Amino acid sequence: MTWLLSVISALTGVILTHAVLRRLRPADNSVVQFLALAALGAGLLAWVLTRTATPPVQQLAALALLTFGCELYLFLFTFAISSVSLALLLEKTGRNDASAPVAQAPTPAARVERMLESRLLLRTPAGYALAPAGRVIVRTRQMLRNFFLHET
Repeated sequence: MTWLLSVISALTGVILTHAVLRRLRPADNSVVQFLALAALGAGLLAWVLTRTATPPVQQLAALALLTFGCELYLFLFTFAISSVSLALLLEKTGRNDASAPVAQAPTPAARVERMLESRLLLRTPAGYALAPAGRVIVRTRQMLRNFFLHET
């Protein structure tokens, strides 16, 4: 069970380091920051597990569990920063009169600005174009959609 404590420690360390890094470098892409930290955490976990003579099956289980934990955190984190529904709820929560109508939903222009800041889109004379990171996301989505046979 030492391997399980190692996983919990690694995941906690990655999340706390990400929280500190977000405060020190808020302009950087938060998802890329987290993925880099998660990769470092996985490498450190693998090193610790091999140094403590953990059986290979438990090493794989530990790395799989860390990966799952990181994916869950990343999902919750990206949901919190990009959800239109959540933005509307937060805007409604900040009002004194909760029955008052919401002034305005988050605009597509604001979403495009965030995609530009995240370097998913590029501004061109003709409008917008996919940046290399945006192409990777689109290709990955298409591959996953085809693999899981999703229509949309």
